[in-house]
Amino acid sequence: MIKRPLTTCLSSLCVFLLISACGRSDDLVAPHSGNDQPQNAGDGDHWYPIDSKTPGHLCTKSDPDFDEQRYPEQIPHCARKVSHATRVKVSQPYGVSEDELDAYQVDHLLPLGLGGSNSEKNLWPVPYAQARKKAEFEFETFNQLKDGKITQREAISRIRVWVRDNLFANPT
Repeated sequence: MIKRPLTTCLSSLCVFLLISACGRSDDLVAPHSGNDQPQNAGDGDHWYPIDSKTPGHLCTKSDPDFDEQRYPEQIPHCARKVSHATRVKVSQPYGVSEDELDAYQVDHLLPLGLGGSNSEKNLWPVPYAQARKKAEFEFETFNQLKDGKITQREAISRIRVWVRDNLFANPT
């Protein structure tokens, strides 16, 4: 039997715990809005996620929509799969009826391209104009992640901060 010093064992345990926590969405957080109530910008359009309904959620290898690992970081990727029933369900807490859904994109708070999942915890209705603004920023962030210039943690943080600072403050 090989004996290892206690410090080596503890170091190995710390590395294991750090690696195993990487896939958890609750560990990849940046500032939230502090918003837990549906609100609008005056005309019924909602620009930001309700923290308790849409905290964000990451894809994992055990996710039913998992299709591959991507990027230098080997981030689990989920294929896009959101049913109409799910779109209706996640829009209701935001005051968006099924009849109004044509004016909204049910958006992934943590984008699929950055490792987000199709979980209801990661979906919210966003008016198309705001969804396009977010998509532009997502694309820039995605390219940096793909090229190994930033980590998934940094990408998720950037998305959360961008949503908070841009969609909250500038609804038009």
